[in-house]
Amino acid sequence: SGARGATGGGAGGMEQAIQQFLMSSGMGGSGTAGVPTQQRAANEMAVEQMRQMQATSITNIVSQGQLILDSLEEEDRKKLFEFLPKGQQDAKGFEAAINSPQLQQGASRLTRVLNSAQYGNLVTSFGLRNTGEMGSKAFIDAIKAKFGKKAEEKSSDSKKDEESKMETE
Repeated sequence: SGARGATGGGAGGMEQAIQQFLMSSGMGGSGTAGVPTQQRAANEMAVEQMRQMQATSITNIVSQGQLILDSLEEEDRKKLFEFLPKGQQDAKGFEAAINSPQLQQGASRLTRVLNSAQYGNLVTSFGLRNTGEMGSKAFIDAIKAKFGKKAEEKSSDSKKDEESKMETE
């Protein structure tokens, strides 16, 4: 919960802060009578984009660690546990790692970068395709686009190999 405080108190806090700013500058909320319709629409769109970025923040995804773990097959869980330190390679160790302040802080920092002008540099440095969109969802989609296909191809290649072996036996 300490990492959430660093991000402005979650989506509601961020939305409220943006609305207060827009209202104080006479650009949003109620009392928009003197504001041009085009400017109001742009402000509303900015608020909606902030909501979407908050909804798909890496911090929010990481905090769903148990849900992620529950959704994995046993074989995939074992593979995931291999990345944990010795003696902590189980569900309890995974939960401890996911909830660690260090991981929460790192996820929060990554989310800020993904929602900033640094996004393009980051995805390029990872060798991912920059589609011009930014944010956590765009980053995850870029990872899926690069590595998801390879995983599917390997799976279909291994199936083809098995079928070939069966035909020759």
